[in-house]
Amino acid sequence: MKGVITIQLSQIEEQITLVVADNGIGIHPASVDSEFNSLGMELMKGLSEDINGKIHFETAKGTKITVVFAVDPLNDINSLLTISVLSES
Repeated sequence: MKGVITIQLSQIEEQITLVVADNGIGIHPASVDSEFNSLGMELMKGLSEDINGKIHFETAKGTKITVVFAVDPLNDINSLLTISVLSES
């Protein structure tokens, strides 16, 4: 069986969901439940916290990592226009 990596990015209203999954052997559930001892786990957890996101791991039929976070209003052109208009008043 060939290895497949899937990356999905979607937005529903003000929430963005990033899913990275593979169909490999998966990470051991104990690795996910531990205190993120590996550098990779520490990086994923830290980056999720930096964007005020939530990270979730699934280990059945491969590994699936889901990160959910809010849209950054400073990256939304409509919000920038509103902020600009308000500051000129």
